[in-house]
Amino acid sequence: MGATGLVELSLRPTRCLADVIVVDDVSQAREEAGDLVMAGETVWSRVVPLADVVVGKARGRLGDESITIFKSLGIAWRTWYLRS
Repeated sequence: MGATGLVELSLRPTRCLADVIVVDDVSQAREEAGDLVMAGETVWSRVVPLADVVVGKARGRLGDESITIFKSLGIAWRTWYLRS
């Protein structure tokens, strides 16, 4: 998912119902991910940073029926590069 900006949408509102929403950076998503911001505060309890999923601090999927979305803000490559 790639729209960035508070008035841009790349996720339909129903997709914000995913069990886990992985983002490059949560604070950046709060500023740039219009689809998540417009979904309201309840969505943020399911938003986790990609780095936490990669190192095992957060689960990418909760089970076989779980829906996970990666909402890209275009900064994940920097996180990976800086941590490697």
